[in-house]
Amino acid sequence: MSPVSRGMAVFAAVFTLSGLPRPAHAQSVASERPIRVQYTAHEGCPDALGFFWYVRARTQRVRLAAEGEPADLATVQIVQTDGQSVGTLELPPVEGRPFSRQVEAASCNDVVLALSLVVALNYDPDATTTFPTVVTAPPVEAPAVAPSPPPVVAPPPPFVEQPLAEAPRRQGSAGASAGLTALGYGGVAPGLNPVLAPFFEYGSNEERLLRPSVRAAVLVQVPSRSVTTTAGNASLFFVAGQLSGCPISVRIVDGVGVAPCLAFDLGKVLGTGGGQGGQSGSLWWATVEAVARLRSALGGPLFAEVTGGGGIQLAPGEFDVFAADGVSKVRVYKLPTGFGFFGLALGVHFP
Repeated sequence: MSPVSRGMAVFAAVFTLSGLPRPAHAQSVASERPIRVQYTAHEGCPDALGFFWYVRARTQRVRLAAEGEPADLATVQIVQTDGQSVGTLELPPVEGRPFSRQVEAASCNDVVLALSLVVALNYDPDATTTFPTVVTAPPVEAPAVAPSPPPVVAPPPPFVEQPLAEAPRRQGSAGASAGLTALGYGGVAPGLNPVLAPFFEYGSNEERLLRPSVRAAVLVQVPSRSVTTTAGNASLFFVAGQLSGCPISVRIVDGVGVAPCLAFDLGKVLGTGGGQGGQSGSLWWATVEAVARLRSALGGPLFAEVTGGGGIQLAPGEFDVFAADGVSKVRVYKLPTGFGFFGLALGVHFP
């Protein structure tokens, strides 16, 4: 409904509720009459000065009284009850009878329109009943309204429906996490070797492409691996420390992302020969690795991760054992130049 049509509808409601007999003095008023406005209203309504502007927009025969000037008192109270705005207006008695009007409407603006019309008609029978499209403010020199309880805020802007917001993200710009990775590792001994890797990670929690993180882990082969040769058998055991960094994280869907990383391992492969001529020894394990980690949130602080990659051996070497003659040597295993690995991890974010 347009402001003009709404004003007409409220005007009609006021007359229906009250009968609205016009005071006798209203018919003879020909000049500006000073009034004071004592005004209280709930949140979302115009303030006291705004209410007077509505009155002034309908008639030029009233003005705000100067300080100390004798004037009529208009008391306006607007409250909110059961989702409705209920306004009560009290003006000076007419012919010895109290003058009071009450209006109820769905919005405070409608109540203000109706009560301002009652005030205007009380002092000017020729007041404008259709609300003007432009409300002219009172002159700059007009005095302030009478003191009143704490002012209310101006009407809020029209409601505009907003799109649904995404689910809340983890708060904070950075955080820590810890977990355990189970790996199948090549290069330590022939075939895939079971390796457990507890880890601690610290990095960015922000949902963006540049999301750096760093991880420290301990790689332990569990159990050791037995290798059989013509000279007998030997067992190989691997332990190392790993430091890795991931500069970015690519979001696939909400809660799932993949991070390319670069890692460096430093440790040792320990070997023990069995049978006649058995001996012990070790080889340095130093590698550079390219790693990819696919992480998915499981709910709350928990997450799961699939990891895989490959590396280059920086310190290749081999294990040998003595043959039965006690002089010649038999190779047990030679560390390859390149190797690969894959595994699964379960972790938890710290608050």
